[in-house]
Amino acid sequence: MASITVNVNGNDKLAFSSICEQMGMNISTAINVFIKAVNRKRGLPFEVTAGLADDGFYSDANLSHIRASLKKLESGEGKTFSVAENSVEYDVNQ
Repeated sequence: MASITVNVNGNDKLAFSSICEQMGMNISTAINVFIKAVNRKRGLPFEVTAGLADDGFYSDANLSHIRASLKKLESGEGKTFSVAENSVEYDVNQ
C-alpha cells in the first residue's frame, strides 16, 4: 500500500467525511473508489469546466416558464413567494 497526503479545507473535509459515512465508507475508501474510476476511465470520471454548471436554469423550457410567470405577475394574476437560502421546502402551487 502507498500513501497520499492531501491538504484540504477543514469544512470540505468534514462535509466529505459525513457524506462518505452516509454511504457506508470512510474517506480512504472513497478516495480509492475515485482513483479506480480515474484509472478505469483514463481521465476524470466527471467533466471539469471553467464556466458555470449547466443546471438547466437557462434551458428553453425553464426560460419559457419564467417568462410566462412574469407575464402573470405583471397582469396581477401571479403570486410572489419568499425564498429562504438553503431551504429544502418549496411551494409548487402556482
